[in-house]
Amino acid sequence: MEFTQEQLKAARMGEFQELAWHFRVELKPELSTLQCQVFFSDLIDFTESNKLGLGGEPSDFYLVSLLNRKAVTATEQKLLTDWLLARFEVSQMTIAETGLEGGLTDAWFIMMLVSAEGITTPSFHRFFS
Repeated sequence: MEFTQEQLKAARMGEFQELAWHFRVELKPELSTLQCQVFFSDLIDFTESNKLGLGGEPSDFYLVSLLNRKAVTATEQKLLTDWLLARFEVSQMTIAETGLEGGLTDAWFIMMLVSAEGITTPSFHRFFS
């Protein structure tokens, strides 16, 4: 079945698909609740200041780019990876092996999956508005 450009755009398919970057972060088990809270607050501040939207659960995240709506760029991925690996709270950071190559997955599908109890930033919501 062939789709028109209008149908592809409305469905955010093909050249109009927008991708989120899926990654996982493990924090050191010896961290206190306060240290974990500070880490997550700093993570949200960092992503917001870099025009990146963050959504997910405390160890399983999705990142979207407000600057490049097609997909999170390699430069943006490296920026966040470097920041995470420089943090003393992080014991491990991995790119999820789900979706497309390099941890990219359909952003709009993810938006439907992200729990209301999970972490979402204002930029994450702006991406989908």
